[in-house]
Amino acid sequence: MNLKGCIVVADALNCQKDTAKSIIDGEADYLLNVKDNHPILKQDIEDYVQDDDLQKNMDTFSTLEKSRERIEQRTAFTTHDIEWLYGKEEWTDLACIGAIRTQFTTKGNIG
Repeated sequence: MNLKGCIVVADALNCQKDTAKSIIDGEADYLLNVKDNHPILKQDIEDYVQDDDLQKNMDTFSTLEKSRERIEQRTAFTTHDIEWLYGKEEWTDLACIGAIRTQFTTKGNIG
């Protein structure tokens, strides 16, 4: 498969160190979804992006969407500050981490 110049986006099933290396070897970049398959990495990222002081220095982008009676706001947080991240060297060319926070309102209820 020719991946050169692409960004490969994959779910948690494909969030594996070997997958990241294969993508980089194919001259592409990756965006992998970390879930419970890497519990320590997931927790480290969650703790970092949920810290109010650290969030102030992160890159952010928000979208607002209304569908029927639901208003949903998604905010993406990313940072290249990963020197502290334990095991980062095991992920080929890992450059940043991030998370998406979703908030919604339905019929006056905020979630």
